Amino acid sequence: MPFSMGSDEFVAAARRSGAQFVVYGGIHKHTSARGLVEVLDLQNEKLLLKRAVRFRGDNDEAYRRAAAFVGDMVREAMRER
Repeated sequence: MPFSMGSDEFVAAARRSGAQFVVYGGIHKHTSARGLVEVLDLQNEKLLLKRAVRFRGDNDEAYRRAAAFVGDMVREAMRER
């Protein structure tokens, strides 16, 4: 059975752990993969990034490119805070 946690519980757990930021989202795979990525600044209670993403390909290289793209977006959002 998959583990599931609501967003309020997730943010509360992150705060208890001492996290400053939370990055979360999900990917839905169909003919192309699409998903949502969000970055929260917990100290300032501010949403830094909320962006839909989409990528094609169903191989390791496609997933590596998607991960690099999302990683760049997250780093940029955190720099701009």
